[in-house]
Amino acid sequence: MARIAVIADIHGNMPALEAVLADLDRQQPDEVLVGGDLVGRGPQGSAVAHRIRSLGWQGVRGNHEDYLLEFRQGRVPAEWLDADEWAAPRWMAAELSSEDEVFIGKLPFSITSSIDARVRLVHGTPRSNNEGIG
Repeated sequence: MARIAVIADIHGNMPALEAVLADLDRQQPDEVLVGGDLVGRGPQGSAVAHRIRSLGWQGVRGNHEDYLLEFRQGRVPAEWLDADEWAAPRWMAAELSSEDEVFIGKLPFSITSSIDARVRLVHGTPRSNNEGIG
């Protein structure tokens, strides 16, 4: 039987990602799928996105990718661009490299495992990246 690992909600935490990668190296799953939220909350979103991109694993976009892309692409209310309460997301969006912006912008809403078509992965619910997130 094939073994599929799913990792998600890394949120820019590179030390946590490295610990998970070490465990995956020991476990040797047949496939690794990435369930979104590579970025946001933590300070190393660009490093996390770069590392996942370098591994070539399939992944989906989470709500935090959406948030940071909206900041980078100027699709937020004007007051968010200066308000103190939005300082952290602004910084996290600015921290992303252009390559990482392209990478996360191309992440699909859902994916199907390449080794078991019964496995479909989304971030929030099958209808929305944000639904069910609280």
